[in-house]
Amino acid sequence: MSDLAIDVYTSQMFELPGGGSFSPTTSTLITGPTEAILVDIQFLATDGDEMIVQIEDSGTRLTTVFITHGHFDHYFGLERLLNRFPEARAVAVPAGAKSIATNLESDRAYVRDFFGGQALDNAAVPEPLDNFVLPVDGTEMPAIEIEQADTSPTAIIHIPTLHTVIAGDVVVYNGVNLMLAMTNRNDWPASPASITSPR
Repeated sequence: MSDLAIDVYTSQMFELPGGGSFSPTTSTLITGPTEAILVDIQFLATDGDEMIVQIEDSGTRLTTVFITHGHFDHYFGLERLLNRFPEARAVAVPAGAKSIATNLESDRAYVRDFFGGQALDNAAVPEPLDNFVLPVDGTEMPAIEIEQADTSPTAIIHIPTLHTVIAGDVVVYNGVNLMLAMTNRNDWPASPASITSPR
């Protein structure tokens, strides 16, 4: 039996100011007896604040925020979260950390325009996770870089003791299709097979 537990937060569909909608984003809190890791953080203030409450209510100490990939909806709440938990370390696999740092300013301008100022702004970037291992209360979980998902680079977290994978945007779930607009046709064959979870 594992000492770890997971709690998944999923945002609501967001109606865009210019019309259309933006798909939900998930964040996963992994908790042990005393420590916690958050995988991905929400990009809207109300959802980010819900995550902060979830972490506080867990009664654990947030040690790490792992960002699966460089799409803004998975990390634009990072600065707000780190202001609340300044001892936590933000990390991503090295290629992911480099991608986020390289694209940050253009992403900030894009998000301001796309969401009409309703999304959080963010200046924080994750550090490279060089050893590809995330510990929670002594239990180690590997970060695994994936060749291609809805973007590259991207990574997943494997929790062997829970028989669980936290996949970021690697899979298709509950009728929400994998976003491939930022890939090209040559990338698609490398994308993992679709998995749909039961409703």
